[in-house]
Amino acid sequence: TVTQQRIPWFRDLQKARRVVTCLREAQHRGLAETLAYVLMPDHLHWLMRLGGAQDLSCIVKGVKSTSAHRAGQRLWQVGFHDHAVRREEDLVKLARYVVANPLRAGLVSKLCDYPHWDAVKSLQSDRQRPYPDNGSIRIPTQFQDRPSSMHPLVPTVALRCLHNH
Repeated sequence: TVTQQRIPWFRDLQKARRVVTCLREAQHRGLAETLAYVLMPDHLHWLMRLGGAQDLSCIVKGVKSTSAHRAGQRLWQVGFHDHAVRREEDLVKLARYVVANPLRAGLVSKLCDYPHWDAVKSLQSDRQRPYPDNGSIRIPTQFQDRPSSMHPLVPTVALRCLHNH
């Protein structure tokens, strides 16, 4: 979903954290299970599973409305673009694509330098996981405030970053 007139509202840390809080609240209330997200300066990518009885439009509208209300201004364009994931095995690839957006946009050279992304570690089974458990990875400070159910998915491009941070 895109900001009003593509204004880069989320360069402002407080506005960005309000949106992230709304995503977490939607998960806490059982409306959606967040698998991955990245909040770019002027748009949001949110990979999620629907939960509860609400439909996708209601959930996205709620997150957009609540975050705009908390920011005290209109943040978002009307509507959003959605894409249904058909196969479970596509989730890891799609999550990596989502969280790598700041790299592709040239906002950072290392993913761990971008503060507004997250992904669920459990998208891969233990035997498929191409990285060690979080116990052996030093998580950068900006990711340490995450709830225990959310930890950075470590895409191949970020693995070196976490070890060298």
